[in-house]
Formats: sequence, C-alpha cells, structure tokens
Amino acid sequence: STGDFVQLLDDDDVLTRDAITTRMTFLDQHPEFGAVHGKAQRTDPQLIPFGAPVPEGALSSGWILEDLLGYFPQIATVLTRREVFSEVGGFNVTFDGGDEWDLFLRTARRWQIGRIGDTVMLFRQRRDVAEEDQQWRRLRGHLDMFRTNTRHLPFPTRMRLHLGFWKLRGWHSAGFVEYGAINWREGRRRRALRSLWYALRWSPVHTPLNILRAGRDGRFTAKPPRHKAH
Repeated sequence: STGDFVQLLDDDDVLTRDAITTRMTFLDQHPEFGAVHGKAQRTDPQLIPFGAPVPEGALSSGWILEDLLGYFPQIATVLTRREVFSEVGGFNVTFDGGDEWDLFLRTARRWQIGRIGDTVMLFRQRRDVAEEDQQWRRLRGHLDMFRTNTRHLPFPTRMRLHLGFWKLRGWHSAGFVEYGAINWREGRRRRALRSLWYALRWSPVHTPLNILRAGRDGRFTAKPPRHKAH
C-alpha cells in the first residue's frame, strides 16, 4: 500500500461508519502518536451486538507499553502511521499466535499510542467452527510473545508485569466463559463444558467470578424449545 496510514481488517469483521475518519483526525491532531486504537464491539454472526465494547472503561494515551502487556486491542481497531508500521518492521510471523499483539508492543516501545473511547469495529464471533479451540491453541503463542517483549526489562519490572499479565488471563477467561454461554444456549452442552474448562485452565482465579457474572446476566439460559413443523 502507498497511503499515509495502515488499516488492517479481518475478512469477517466490519468497521463502523466513522472508524477511519475519527482515528485519522486524532492522529492529525496528535503528531506525537504513532498509532491510535478504539474499541471493538463483539457481535453474533448476524452482527447483533452483545456485551460491552472492549477494552472496557476509560483509557489514557501516551507511553502505554506496560498497559498493552495486560491486554491487546483487536487488530482492526488500530490505525497506524505508514512510516511507523515500516519502522517497526511489520509482523513477526514466527509466533504461533499473538503476532499482531507483538506488533503493537514493538510500536509502543518506540512511539506514544493514542486511545479513544469510540467503538470502531464490529468483532464477529463465529459459531460455525470451534472458535474456542482455536483461541486455546493461540494462547501458547501469546505467552511466548509476552516473554519475548519483556525479557529486555529489569527483573523487578518483569515480575511486576507478569503479575499484570493476570489481567489478560482474566480477559481470556471471560471470553471462554462467553463461548461456554453461547454453546449452552444453543444446546451444545459438551462443548460448553469444554469452553469452561479452557477458562478454568487459563485462569482459575478469574473464572469462577466470570461464571457468576454470566449467570447473573442471564447468559447461561436454557435452550429455547424447538417447535415441530406442521
């Protein structure tokens, strides 16, 4: 590409109407930032939203490397300056998952990153494949990538950041619980239990609370009865 900005988008996700102009305007107003990201709204396959936009809450801009070690924005929420993308070298495809997170971290080590509260993409959750199984396989790559991007730091800092990595474990745990709730509602009980097992293995600390929240919000509901065709 030859433009001044790089925008990536997975083929099953959708940008919101003002996603490009909102973030381009932000970067025009803040030349000190190398990239900017907004929030993602999870949806079902028909683009019907559910849950709160992620990452949740207010986020500050600036030198946010340590923050990005606790979560990573969906790839389509990020708009990057062309020269910044080229400077950091693009993707490192040797990781078995997490290559986009690695790109954000390498960017954040050299540049300030902007963050806005606007929802800029619809993040379609696929149900036609065992997405939770794919996510589980990608997590090992995330761990390798995390270690690679923290090994240059002093030991006390690495230990503190590894404690902060539990925030990301909680985020993934919530995702597995959400998969479990979807599978439960649609009658795939064995697959739902497998999703919850993934959540528990990834974070035994966060999973019980995430399950309680899901139950309180009514996400674990009985499958609606099927009506016979006449």
